Amino acid sequence: MNTGQWFIPIAVFCSAQISTAQTYPSSVEQVGITPSACPEFPAQTMDSLTLRTPGQVLENVKVNGRINIEAPNVTLRCVTANGGLYALRCFADEGCTHLLVENSEFSGASSAAMYFVGKTHAKIRHSRFGQSPDGLKVNASGNTFDYNFLTCLNATRADAHMDGLQSRTGSDNVYVNNSWQSVSCPQSANQGGGSGAFFIEDGTFSRTYIAGNYFSGAGYTVRLRAEDSDHYTFIDNVVERDSYQFGPLIFGANSSLCAHWSGNTYDDGEPWLNGAADDPNCALPAQLSAAAVLFGDSFE
Repeated sequence: MNTGQWFIPIAVFCSAQISTAQTYPSSVEQVGITPSACPEFPAQTMDSLTLRTPGQVLENVKVNGRINIEAPNVTLRCVTANGGLYALRCFADEGCTHLLVENSEFSGASSAAMYFVGKTHAKIRHSRFGQSPDGLKVNASGNTFDYNFLTCLNATRADAHMDGLQSRTGSDNVYVNNSWQSVSCPQSANQGGGSGAFFIEDGTFSRTYIAGNYFSGAGYTVRLRAEDSDHYTFIDNVVERDSYQFGPLIFGANSSLCAHWSGNTYDDGEPWLNGAADDPNCALPAQLSAAAVLFGDSFE
């Protein structure tokens, strides 16, 4: 792995405070927890909990276990959860919609650090997740993930399938300016770094926007294999050269009716597409405009 200016070190989770942000290689912004964002953490410590009150705000809380969200418009700010099948669970059919998460950390799950299902319309920002077999599972629609940091992947079996992102279905999902370093935690039984840092699997997808991310590690770092997808936009992303086992990208030959690719490079600046076809006629949907993504006005 490249240990120069592009490498983002893995910070260790500390029970006394939330780990601070990591510098994002291609931006003055930072991914992960914003430094000094959570000076009062933890004001309270509790066990696993389920939030069922619409509009509830949970702030400066350390949860020794998992958090289930079963209400709309819940906010988590300066929160950590460590444990459970999923450290953070948000299913639309259980009431979780329009969840806002900021400056929080989710880890230590037996399946995935975070899991979203259905029309959840969540916004996850400046947070950290990992230390689980999968970092993030998204079988959901209308979600925005920006300036988040994947720490490391941890499995109890040597043959475990590990992914930074694992997604099988969804529409109108935005992944912008995140760091996806698919590496194994030191204690993981699987030391292969995972199957994919960013894995969109076989399934049905519409309008997936992927921009300004930093990818490294895994077998294939980026895996876009959905057989029924009508739009990928993949722009201005960086892949760490030689951090992967097989290649930087695997792209299904029939996986997208419309794929727009531009501005993607290795960490040394050389362009990379690995043979993926570019269709310059693909226009961005209005709801995926740069202004909507950056200012969080999409998917209301």
